[in-house]
Amino acid sequence: MKRFLVTICLLIIISNNAILSEELFGWGWNGFSQLGDGTYTNRTTPIQVEDDTDWQFVASGWGHTIAIKTDGTLWAWGYNERGQLGDGTYIDKNIPVQIGTDTDWQFVANGGGHTIALKNNGTLWAWGGNWYGQLGDGTNTNRNAPIQIGNDTDWQFVALGSLHSVAIKTNGTLWTWGVNWFGQLGDGTNIDKNTPTQIGNANNWNSIGAGTYHSIAIKDDGSLWAWGQNSYNQLGDGTNIDNDTPIQIGNAYNWLTIDSQIYHTVALQTNGTLWAWGYNYHGQLGDGTNIDKNTPTQIGNFSYWQSISAGFSHTVALQTDGTLWTWGYNHHGQLGDGTTTSRNTPTQTGSDNNWIAISAGSYHTMGLKSIDITPPTALCQNITVTLNDNGTATISADDIDNGSYDNAAITSMTIDKSSFDCSDVGENVVTLTVTDNSENTATCEATVTVVNFSSSKNIFAWGRNNYGQLGDGTSSNRYSPVQIGSASDWVSVSSGGYHSLAIKSDGALWTCGRNDYGQLGDGTTSNRYSPLQIGTASDWALVSGGFYHSLAIKSDGTLWAWGYNDYGQLGDGTTSNRLSPVQIGIETNWSSLSSGNWHSLAIKSDGTLWAWGRNDYGQLGDGTTSNRYSPVQIGTSSDWAFVSNGSGHHSLAIKNDGTLWAWGYNYYGQLGNGTTNNISSPVQIGVATNWASVSNGDLNSFAIKSDGTLWAWGYNSYGALGDGTTTHRYAPVQIGTGSNWASVSSGGYHLLAIKNDGTLWTCGNNWFGQLGDGTSTDSYSLIQIGVASNWAFVSGGFYNSIAFQAVENQLPVAICKDITVYLDDNGIATISIEDIDDGSYSEAGIKSIDIDRTSFDCSDIGDNTVNLTITDIFCNTSSCQSTITVVDNIPPTITVSVSPTTLWPPNNQMKTITATVTVDDNCGDVTYVLTSITSNEDITNDVANATIGTDDLLFDLRAKRNGNGNGRIYTITYTTTDASGNTAIGTATVTVPHHNKSSQTDGSEYNAIVNFQCYPNPFTDETTIEFTLPEQSAVTIKVYNLQGNLVNTLHDGMTSAGLQMLKLNTQNFPAGEYTIVLTFGSEQFIHKVMKEK
Repeated sequence: MKRFLVTICLLIIISNNAILSEELFGWGWNGFSQLGDGTYTNRTTPIQVEDDTDWQFVASGWGHTIAIKTDGTLWAWGYNERGQLGDGTYIDKNIPVQIGTDTDWQFVANGGGHTIALKNNGTLWAWGGNWYGQLGDGTNTNRNAPIQIGNDTDWQFVALGSLHSVAIKTNGTLWTWGVNWFGQLGDGTNIDKNTPTQIGNANNWNSIGAGTYHSIAIKDDGSLWAWGQNSYNQLGDGTNIDNDTPIQIGNAYNWLTIDSQIYHTVALQTNGTLWAWGYNYHGQLGDGTNIDKNTPTQIGNFSYWQSISAGFSHTVALQTDGTLWTWGYNHHGQLGDGTTTSRNTPTQTGSDNNWIAISAGSYHTMGLKSIDITPPTALCQNITVTLNDNGTATISADDIDNGSYDNAAITSMTIDKSSFDCSDVGENVVTLTVTDNSENTATCEATVTVVNFSSSKNIFAWGRNNYGQLGDGTSSNRYSPVQIGSASDWVSVSSGGYHSLAIKSDGALWTCGRNDYGQLGDGTTSNRYSPLQIGTASDWALVSGGFYHSLAIKSDGTLWAWGYNDYGQLGDGTTSNRLSPVQIGIETNWSSLSSGNWHSLAIKSDGTLWAWGRNDYGQLGDGTTSNRYSPVQIGTSSDWAFVSNGSGHHSLAIKNDGTLWAWGYNYYGQLGNGTTNNISSPVQIGVATNWASVSNGDLNSFAIKSDGTLWAWGYNSYGALGDGTTTHRYAPVQIGTGSNWASVSSGGYHLLAIKNDGTLWTCGNNWFGQLGDGTSTDSYSLIQIGVASNWAFVSGGFYNSIAFQAVENQLPVAICKDITVYLDDNGIATISIEDIDDGSYSEAGIKSIDIDRTSFDCSDIGDNTVNLTITDIFCNTSSCQSTITVVDNIPPTITVSVSPTTLWPPNNQMKTITATVTVDDNCGDVTYVLTSITSNEDITNDVANATIGTDDLLFDLRAKRNGNGNGRIYTITYTTTDASGNTAIGTATVTVPHHNKSSQTDGSEYNAIVNFQCYPNPFTDETTIEFTLPEQSAVTIKVYNLQGNLVNTLHDGMTSAGLQMLKLNTQNFPAGEYTIVLTFGSEQFIHKVMKEK
């Protein structure tokens, strides 16, 4: 019933040098845990069987699964009622268990309830159900452990039906045994066999399959044969008649592999097509119907099927890309698509593409995935990058990759740092991480040396100026370079036919010159004689001027075009001129471009080359002479590095490998291939692999090699080639012997070049002064223009020239101002950059402004120096100093309290007063002094032991008040001063009442507090003192005579809350008036009592 193609695994394993790890997955019916996951839960998507990664082979049966590992051990799990697991028991297993200890198992097949396997030595072994002799051991006895079948050692392959077995030997002979009800053994009878029986004499049998009651096989010649039950057309002979001997199915001889289950058969042909026939109730044939088929029927149009396996009512297959496809019955989730919905056409299951083997059981499926555990090889190269005019530089993984590779496929390369600025000047370590399609990774490190760009660029122009293309505000020709404006922040420039375009460091686009076709992009057709900003966008990155049209790329990688469009050179799909920039397409991966006379070229970041516009000479390179109105890819190469089409009708390009390519118009040999034949597709020029840059004029071409040599070819009537002649050249010739050329650009018929030392050289046509030597005389050899050695870039228009001179950036200017700050309640003050910056600036652009101090506290009171540093985008710095005066103007706080606060009785006695002074300040350093003691009454001689102007806290006050006043109030004043001289005053009072509350005759207020009373009063020898306390408190009760002398302390101490009664015995007291003073907290209560004789 189940067999497995070992060749599938072997083909995968030997296809490369990868170290592969194979994981086992199962899904579908799990009633006997035949999925091996330790549960009995059906699974509708593949679930991994344990964590092992060394599975090599798997076979699915009715309710059990058998597998072999790479070490040759045999494992089984699931249903075991008939011993089909082979572990010596009849007990089901819900996880894989090893069968025996042998390590030489090679192949295994599962039937309905029996199992047969092959060892490496070619011996045949069987176990499980054996009612009909399907084990082949000559008995009908079930076996629960593997037993060898005979002594032969030349068994090659075996397939099992429900109750019969089919096998092939290495000599190509066919053998069968087991039940034979429908002639499935193929021996011409219906008699069961319990030992292997050879079928016929043929020795060219190649592969076999077995359904429930039928068998199928392929011979070496690719012919297909079948026999046994045919009730459901499973034999494929166009009938439903059983056959007890093999019969050929059709006339095809390209059958490759087959598999069968209960009533259907599936097969592959050598051309990779899939075929099926037989029972189709559940759509298991995959032809989009549920109708049985009695002959092989092609399933779909795919021609890249690799392997197949048939279940009871479902089918599983793999395609050559490693994807998994399933169809048919899905009640138990055996299709693995996450549903239980049956499908009658092949449907991809999941997105994984690393399936290498599959086996469909009755209602479950098992599969192997190949996991590549070999990491890729990461190779890095060190590079040097120069900061651009914005003070930044960026790199990509490709920049530091030096040929990283993987045995399969690299899916990504990432770097941990891609952006640099002036803080990174010097060497930086960047890590490249390479990931393959199995998510294995490898890393390497590259040293990225960042070089500072320390100059700005002034723009100069000369030559023809009839349309204002020089931008100097006039239409006068210039025969020597003149500076255009005073700006020094230009970063990119390009000359068109009669117009000029430039970009500043802020990303703004500026144009001037001829504009009759809208090539300036300002929305008009008016010529401009001075640079005019185009729109407000600040993200222009690269610009190129054609004869009457313009192209540009923004920093987001989008492509824009405007101007003349008769030949579709704008690329917007029309021939309409555009007066303002329009985006071309929606791509965001354009990286470089070049505008020619009437055609355009560009390269994307993936290295592909694209062209559009006029094509009458084949200058687009697409193999035709048809104009293109939208960008078309040129060839399939993805290694284009540089492209140029200048002002001519031919195109030049350089690939990453340094080879030079050309195509288009070639009348004067400007392609450089030694002929004058036009070419409509890129052709390599020579065999050199060290071309570094290229530029083309109207009819000639120029290039520099990586060794710094200068080369030229093509039209030379004006001496533009610079070789001292006017002879045309049909292949590149070196110009001079110098090897220090840095850059080259050509106009219509003149050459401009810069050496490494920054000097500028020109030759060729000079009618309008475009050479810049002050004359209008042509030059056939390169001549130096002036003595300047700071030329940085040059661009040739048709009859004019534009160039940059590099000038050292001026240092930024730091301007500071002095300020005063005030400490807050916490003694802290803070400042920001804005507080002390007084208009610092940088012509290059400010990268940052910093100060070395922002916070101050009490220790900083007074003048402090703070440094402000301004850094421009090139990391040039300038500093200034600001004086920060820190002031504390917050006074301290003071609280004064005294004890006692009331003096009673007013007995003219001096009483000691204790003052408590609490002070605080935001800076902490604070003092206090006793400033004064005053009163509302004359207190001469009533204050003693008080030292004014000190921190005295103890002094004496007299318990006295004027008899006719309202009482005396002493005011005690302290003054506190902090370290900054800020002061504060605190006061407290001591009162000598005119009369005490308790002396009121009705005693109402007094009673309300303590219910203080004495009785009897008057009395003779004893009186009772009664009072009530609201809470436990300290209470003293003292008795004074009429002279104010203390004669008795009746009580002094903590007293419980509630009613209190004390007896005062005065037997030894003389008769007279006495004062009883009760002190409760800060209050005193007085009762006068009279003792009688």
